[in-house]
This record gives sequence, structure tokens and C-alpha cells, in this order.
Amino acid sequence: MLYAPGNLVELRLEPTNPFDANAVAIFSDRGTQLGYVSAERAALIGKRMGQDEVTAVFQAMHGNRAYIRIRFGGGLPTLPDPVPDVPKPAPPR
Repeated sequence: MLYAPGNLVELRLEPTNPFDANAVAIFSDRGTQLGYVSAERAALIGKRMGQDEVTAVFQAMHGNRAYIRIRFGGGLPTLPDPVPDVPKPAPPR
């Protein structure tokens, strides 16, 4: 994935999503869908999106998961210092 930390992402509500009416999709600045906010957080984030200005940025990839930072109420989210993606050790024989 060629997306750098700090790149803006767009959050879009998907109330007609057949699997989750609270779904919040994540899109790149080029309009490519990157994924979804986790179901555990989607309802709260979706509710806040209707109440406040929201800005989201790509944070990092760790394994096969992507992380974003969201800020409500204006301004850009701040990113923590990067954490290296440490490979998992091989399972014991």
C-alpha cells in the first residue's frame, strides 16, 4: 500500500450497508476505498460525524491492518511517533 502517514482520508457513512447500518467507509484522497472503521467504533464515530467537523488521516500499517487518526471539531489529527512493524517469530517446531 502506497499511502504515507499523514495523508488525508475521507470517512463516509453507509446507512444502506446490508451488513451494518452504522458502517463508516474509509476512502483515499483519490476516491479508492481503503476499508471500514471497525464495527465496534462505527456507531460512535458515525454519530459524532453528524455533530462535529471531522478530519481523518492515515496513520500506519501494522501487519494486514491499517490505522487512521480522527479529529473532531476542526484541525488536523496529530500522529504519534512511528512504531516499527516487527515480524512475528516463527512458530516452534
